[in-house]
Amino acid sequence: MTRLLFDGIDKRIALQKDESDYAYFFALSLKLEYLTKIATLGLLSCVNNDVERHRYSFEYALVRADSIGDWANTIS
Repeated sequence: MTRLLFDGIDKRIALQKDESDYAYFFALSLKLEYLTKIATLGLLSCVNNDVERHRYSFEYALVRADSIGDWANTIS
């Protein structure tokens, strides 16, 4: 199952590698963004609902995130 998540991106990286270094860099950046978002969602799923609504505040921030930096801040 896990391998299925990355097959499409790995194929795209292989195609972009033959295209140019510029395209290859952005394909690798896309994979890094994908991994960051999956890791963030995995960590967020471990946070329990509590009285202070920490989980809700994290979810609220991610829904309105406009860059990968917001996702990385949620991890920390």
